Amino acid sequence: MKSLFRSTFILLLSFNLVSCFEITEDITIHSDGNGILKIQADFSESKFKINSILEHQEYEGYQIPSRDKIKSTFNQLVNLTDFCSNISIVSSDIDLENYIINYSCKFNEVEDVNVLVDSIKTEFNSDLNPKFKYLKYDRKKGEFSRNGDNFLKDKVEQLPLSQRVIFNSAYYTCIYRFDNLIDSNFTSGAKTSTNRKISTKKLSMKSLTFNGELINHKIQTIPVH
Repeated sequence: MKSLFRSTFILLLSFNLVSCFEITEDITIHSDGNGILKIQADFSESKFKINSILEHQEYEGYQIPSRDKIKSTFNQLVNLTDFCSNISIVSSDIDLENYIINYSCKFNEVEDVNVLVDSIKTEFNSDLNPKFKYLKYDRKKGEFSRNGDNFLKDKVEQLPLSQRVIFNSAYYTCIYRFDNLIDSNFTSGAKTSTNRKISTKKLSMKSLTFNGELINHKIQTIPVH
């Protein structure tokens, strides 16, 4: 477990030594509660700098892994989902030419995603709210919520100040898709699509490192009876 944590940290650091990247969280929730989770980490705008960094064995005091090691560590993280019940149809890809990472899976209910995130946090030796409800969906009432904690803040505070600037030009985008029409979107800064089935919000990663609750969403959809 410690070995995986160290390898994962080095993997993320190798990419995060650049400050221009975007992470997209894209979740589809069907009216019966099941759905699809998609995560993309896009570092393509910084691929030339990443290529330069990966040519070194050490950069700014950190050991830089080989491309094979990066792929191996990514696959280890993906394999964690094999031990999560009700997670299926897992798909993943790591493009080491353009530096785009993709992961997707199907879940039976949003609680399965909470369990998945908990399993990853365990690998990171995090003691932050082990049963935290990142996602909630009441299909009878049509109520959806996305809640943030300070997991990122906790990890960023372990970095030296000189490395925290990597988040200055980075963004986190949340996309939530529903079968049912959105009746009310109580989320500050979120946009509802014209067909009233998609909510989108873009946040700066820098702000999230100070307050994880900025990612919070509260959406009321029209339940189908």
